[in-house]
Amino acid sequence: MVIGDALRAPIRDGAARRATAFATGTVLAIAVLLRISAGLWPSWLTVLPALLTIPLLVLFVGHLAAILRETMSRGEVEPIPYWLSAPRLALGGRTLVVAFAYLLVPAIIVAAGGFVIASGLVPAGAAGLAGSLIATVALLVVVAFTYVLPVAIAVATREGIRPALRRSSLTGLASGSYFVAWTSATVLAILGWGAVAFTTPGTVGGIAAVAWLTYAHLAAVHVLGRGIAAQSVWSAGT
Repeated sequence: MVIGDALRAPIRDGAARRATAFATGTVLAIAVLLRISAGLWPSWLTVLPALLTIPLLVLFVGHLAAILRETMSRGEVEPIPYWLSAPRLALGGRTLVVAFAYLLVPAIIVAAGGFVIASGLVPAGAAGLAGSLIATVALLVVVAFTYVLPVAIAVATREGIRPALRRSSLTGLASGSYFVAWTSATVLAILGWGAVAFTTPGTVGGIAAVAWLTYAHLAAVHVLGRGIAAQSVWSAGT
């Protein structure tokens, strides 16, 4: 079972468990630095720990992108080592640039919709209907862009940023295997962030939630890679 294999991939052997442990440590370090930064607010010192999270985030994202690139190329791969290197950081930076480009439009639409609703620009008599319509449009836009995003990142890991921003490069979106993979990965991400949202930072539960968040993202990338690998258009290019 493809999804079952992907869920076991982060802990399937010693090498995979070591990489997962390092990834979890990175995410925990980011969480600690963000707590320190929040505790220093409103002092200007709050910027220092926040800045330290950037290379850690780039490193973690680079690891996720490396897993996606290798998994989508061959389906089943050996565990990807978790290491600090210039190529890995470059891959993480490239991935974040593409993610920013694709999530900018949904962010603007959600912010604009929230502003319209909160500012009272809509007449009181139509506020309910208008609010529902704005929320629906915003949700559809978010889903549409996040559905395309993994394929765009997949293109970026192999060909660079510019090809990832071209519509012609985004193939295989109608594939059933990709739809199932995207849905499964989205559920994993929601469960991961939900656990973090409903636990108290700094507690045992909060630490466990961060560990689960890391695992959920690693498993989600394995699921997406296998979903993309099942498309003939990608396998033919390897």
